[in-house]
Amino acid sequence: MQTGPHITRQKFVMLLVFFLWICMAVKIGVIQIVDHNQLHRSAQNQRIKPVTLKGKRGNIFDCNGVQLTMNLESASYALRYKDIEDVDKTVRILSEATGISGKKIRNMIASKKNFQWLVRQADSSVIEKLDRANPKGVEKISELKRYYPLGMIASQVVGYTDIDGKGIEGCEFFFNDELSGRNGRSIVLRDAKQRITPSFDKPIIEPRDGFDIVLTLDWQIQEIAEEELEVGIKKHNARSGGVIVLNTETGDIMAMANVPRFDPNDTAYFNSNNFNPEYRKNRLATDMIEPGSTFKLVPFIEALESGIINEDDKIDCENGRYKIGKHTLNDTHKLDIVPASDVFIHSSNIGIVKITEKIGKRKLYERARLLGFGEITGFDLFDETPGRLANPLKWSKLSLPTISFGQGVAVSPLQISMAYAAVANGGLLLSPRIIKEIKYDDGRHEKKIGKREIRRTMSRKTAERMAELLCKAVELGTGKNASIPDVRIAGKTGTAQRIKEGVKGYAPGLYISSFIGFIADRNPKILCYVIIDSPKGVHYGSQVAAPVFRNIMNRILNMGGSTWTNRIAKKIETKTSGPTAVPDMRGMNVKDAIATLDEMGFNPVVIGDSAMVVRQFPLSGAELNRGANITLFSNIVIGAQSDRIKVPNLKGKTMREAVQHLVQLNLDVNVNGSGIVKSQYPDAGSLVNYGTVCTIACNKR
Repeated sequence: MQTGPHITRQKFVMLLVFFLWICMAVKIGVIQIVDHNQLHRSAQNQRIKPVTLKGKRGNIFDCNGVQLTMNLESASYALRYKDIEDVDKTVRILSEATGISGKKIRNMIASKKNFQWLVRQADSSVIEKLDRANPKGVEKISELKRYYPLGMIASQVVGYTDIDGKGIEGCEFFFNDELSGRNGRSIVLRDAKQRITPSFDKPIIEPRDGFDIVLTLDWQIQEIAEEELEVGIKKHNARSGGVIVLNTETGDIMAMANVPRFDPNDTAYFNSNNFNPEYRKNRLATDMIEPGSTFKLVPFIEALESGIINEDDKIDCENGRYKIGKHTLNDTHKLDIVPASDVFIHSSNIGIVKITEKIGKRKLYERARLLGFGEITGFDLFDETPGRLANPLKWSKLSLPTISFGQGVAVSPLQISMAYAAVANGGLLLSPRIIKEIKYDDGRHEKKIGKREIRRTMSRKTAERMAELLCKAVELGTGKNASIPDVRIAGKTGTAQRIKEGVKGYAPGLYISSFIGFIADRNPKILCYVIIDSPKGVHYGSQVAAPVFRNIMNRILNMGGSTWTNRIAKKIETKTSGPTAVPDMRGMNVKDAIATLDEMGFNPVVIGDSAMVVRQFPLSGAELNRGANITLFSNIVIGAQSDRIKVPNLKGKTMREAVQHLVQLNLDVNVNGSGIVKSQYPDAGSLVNYGTVCTIACNKR
């Protein structure tokens, strides 16, 4: 038997090797059995990356298909603390690119959170700087930014979204579920060099875009209403105002203007302390007012419908002064003994009180409820007020006379509009409609929202008699300033004291001036209601609101391509000039396009920062008034190479999405295969000339 030091060393080595094999076997056992699931997940996380496929938010259109909202491609940037290599360098780069103070960025890094938003939906200049610097620890995340191409036009009706695309006001809020898209999911594979390739053996959950909504609004009529209302408010140094324009046959709202306005694209301003949040609301539906003399329609309809009076019955208006208990009622227009029709035509408070005394409080209340007062109209949007019409059992001795001329009752402008629309259409109370249709599943299924009748409020004969009285009120009475040559207008003025805010009583010296009327001699019968809050100086509806009504209706009647088949109204000179056709800006240098639009009186708004106009909105040929926004879309490029465009990354997109993206950028496309884009040429990020052919290779899922 051999002995010696070398034998001992051999045995030691053999034991050591055996021990190492045992350790290795144990380790393999631990890896394969004990830690298998955890290590498998870790490997999957390193190799497989889930990608959220975002569904686009649906868009809102006017009745003619003009887009009121758009989704623009944007990018946001987040800090990834663990990936930052040089803190000082990163702070300097990010501060210079974003304008955020270095101290704030340094504090964000010091918090050691691995994900923090640095900037959301960055401007094109910030995107260009950050993409060029490409600092470590900053992740770029593609996002869609909500954009409103018409700016302030119909902003309170359309509403706006927050930075995450959630509706906050108007249609954006009320139809948020329909407009919101549903996110999908895809899987990509990542190798050791972090290169990404599509995975074809993993299921893809397709995103679903939100549904589009078509409104009954006509953006041109909306613009006319807002412009003329703004002129009237400035002329009388008033606090605010509103206009409703609607089709009396269908209840379709064609315009709903609130002034002051706000620009939903300027979030920094309208979220600041300097901005009154009330101006974001659609106050024509949410707020109550005392209607003044426009409410005289209610007792007069009841009197005619019940036969209590005829138009020729004599009413003693007491020469403009009438005592009720301890109170004395005065008329602006002093009348003696006149036919009942003159009471309405000349808006005598004393005369209407005497007629209402014959009617009684129960019948006045019932007729008011029948005409829709004291209940919501069924308006499509959120937060409508029902107004305030107390039960007659709670009325005081003065309630009957004061309510008869519109004091002591609170209504919404929508309620007044629908009551007068009932007169115009022969007696039917309709629910106002602002949603024309909702387009489901890319337009294959459309939910059309039709005319909605609530009830009959009066006989057709009574409606015709009231319409004739309203015409005479414009031709002979208080509404003369609303008249339009060669057009028969039916209408009524209103002047009411302004209610104090938060307390009982009236604000001294403050009034609500109004006029409501409709076209009586042509179809469809279009109604317009004008309200001006707290005008300075003159305050009567005949002097303040009636001229605004006239200017709005005159411009509507003279619109190109209008639906009125009768003769065109004689044009009246107004404070605002007529519409001008928008030129074709596509292909022009951005600076030249801006200069051209400035010279024509338009307001150019540029999206992107390349030298060439790729798209515009509205399209060429549209007729707009001076001061209207024209949005010019150009492309984001790098550096001074403004005649070239950056090729987007198309990998992982569907063939349809890739083709649409390239076409929008004025690039031609050659497609091989179908399905998901697997490769592209030129590569993403390449600078190419406009019109360059880009080849994409696609594989089916």
